[in-house]
Amino acid sequence: MFYIPYGRIQIRSNLKADEIERRLKEQLEPFSPVSGILRGNHKYFQGGLENGNFKISRIINYRNSFRPVFIGRFQSEIEQTVIDLTLRLDYVVMALLIFFMLAIMTNLFLQSFSFLFQLLISGGSIELIKNISGDDWIRLLFMSAGIFLYPFTMIGFNIEASKALQYLDDLFEIQMNSQQIQ
Repeated sequence: MFYIPYGRIQIRSNLKADEIERRLKEQLEPFSPVSGILRGNHKYFQGGLENGNFKISRIINYRNSFRPVFIGRFQSEIEQTVIDLTLRLDYVVMALLIFFMLAIMTNLFLQSFSFLFQLLISGGSIELIKNISGDDWIRLLFMSAGIFLYPFTMIGFNIEASKALQYLDDLFEIQMNSQQIQ
């Protein structure tokens, strides 16, 4: 389980790097902006694989903007192959999340100062809360929506990451021999 939408995992497999690359290529389609049901029959991943380096994401038939992008490479060792994986959000999704969180933090900062200023002017009266305008309630609602942004992001990211990692474990015959690196 990841606590931020980013992680590094190292997987060890007894298969040779050529065999791992062949198996991954069999389950890989080139990247396509068309997703879901419009795509028709498809393989499990989309992306690219070249010279032992790959960048893939899972193909899904539903909407989940928080699915991870897997960036990895194969390293051959004496009796096994090490697969270094980095999981992260798509850059567009990450930029939108950062923008949204900055907007929420800026709004919270400005609302706090506005509320404190009004409280000082009114002489500390509790009546101020009763007189909060409709626009202020909309801003408060907007800020409270940010509270749900983190759980939605992490639930979507972890669900998709665990499905893809389980599939990779089965594909590379790993028997859950992976370890998470931070």
